[in-house]
Amino acid sequence: MYLGGGGIGEKNNLSTFSVVIIRMLSFLCALDWPPVHAAAFCALFRELDEGGPRLSPAERACAVTRLCAALRHLEPQELPPLVHQMLGLCRDPGAAGTMLRELANCFVERLAKSSSSAEEEESLESAELIGEVGEGRRCILQAEGTIMVHLMHAVRIAHPVHKDVVKWLRCACIF
Repeated sequence: MYLGGGGIGEKNNLSTFSVVIIRMLSFLCALDWPPVHAAAFCALFRELDEGGPRLSPAERACAVTRLCAALRHLEPQELPPLVHQMLGLCRDPGAAGTMLRELANCFVERLAKSSSSAEEEESLESAELIGEVGEGRRCILQAEGTIMVHLMHAVRIAHPVHKDVVKWLRCACIF
């Protein structure tokens, strides 16, 4: 599609281009893609947002929500790169909150499973199994720490996610 400069139909072409981007985003969000491809799709969503006319907050929220659905199905070491990519889409206040809430729930579930597995394995006298359970918990905590580094870096550079991080910290301090 040609988006020539100064032509009579320039505004009309730009709006047509925006419609194509919106349809492409809707199509990509509706696809049933494997969670391991979430980082690649996130990079694609970012390219759609930064390469042409910016996506609206609702469109970015749709992309972030779809990516958040993949978080629970990824291995711990796959989470930090995805979160780093997602921060580029979380320029709107609600999107960052959605991502933080989903991340918190994901890590609470994983750590709870890891703890219950560790307790079950302690009853066995196999050092190999206990070591594997400890390794899983260590991977989860390492991924969580790396994500915290990404979030703190975003806060330092005044990324819009800083408002949601402060809200989460205030809520955590109340309890």
